[in-house]
Amino acid sequence: MTNKRRILKTGALAIVVTIAFASFVFRVEEWTKALRSDFVVYGQSSTNGGGGSPPPPPPPPAPTTVTKVLPQIAVGSFDGNLTKYSTVIEIVNTSSAPITVSGNFYNTNGLVSTVAYATNLSATPITGTLPSTSLGVNGIIVITGNTAPTYSANWARITATGAVSIATFFEIRDGATGTLYSRVGVNASPATMSKFVIPRVRNSALEVAFALVNTGEVPATYTATLRDVNGVPIGTKTESLGPRSQTAKLAGEFFGLTSQPAGTSYSSITFESASAAFGAIAVSFEGASQTSFPVDQLQ
Repeated sequence: MTNKRRILKTGALAIVVTIAFASFVFRVEEWTKALRSDFVVYGQSSTNGGGGSPPPPPPPPAPTTVTKVLPQIAVGSFDGNLTKYSTVIEIVNTSSAPITVSGNFYNTNGLVSTVAYATNLSATPITGTLPSTSLGVNGIIVITGNTAPTYSANWARITATGAVSIATFFEIRDGATGTLYSRVGVNASPATMSKFVIPRVRNSALEVAFALVNTGEVPATYTATLRDVNGVPIGTKTESLGPRSQTAKLAGEFFGLTSQPAGTSYSSITFESASAAFGAIAVSFEGASQTSFPVDQLQ
């Protein structure tokens, strides 16, 4: 528990999670609210005794733009190289045609990241931006962050012109020997949430944490409400996140809960904002065990 709190107090949670979203990693219409143009069918010319020309074919549909965010990317060591974090991002083209993929990487304060990421592309490493890259059907872009000299927390926005599956794999290893302590994965988050809920379960050794990012270009205020099993509010907090900024907190610390009931308790946290520009992930911690927790979009 002490080690986890030290991670959070660096200003960014090195969230090591496994999110069980594999059965629906691609729900573009619901998760990203991507813009799609309908077919435009021109009116047919009238015929006079069989004369006239056939109508022109309808234009092809406009490309679908998919935007997803990775609310947490952990790279480097926060404890003098006793342990070391690395992050691998895998972007898979699940469309039936080639697509174009691009991305932007940010610090927790919204500034462009200076962390160098290795890739499987010819132009590597990348810093701050993934240039527009053509990706064939079933093709994969791999982006790896493992070279930061000190601990760095980033987040990323990935944009594609078609369907993609995006996953992030987090590793924590011994800083000296490279022995693997943990490897877990998290799927990308929608970029346009304005209301969502995270379940919470806690006891003296168990807590839920979240990473939240404002993907917009202006500050955004959100309110989080903690409710018990009867739906009664037992905590509320309102905060503002700057443009392209991120925060990561343990639920108990976020709400300032200094006295909590003995045993295991269950509750939920609802986040709500007038801005539809939030992305989020959640994870529970119990000793050395980390477990993904769902973030269900309500709006």
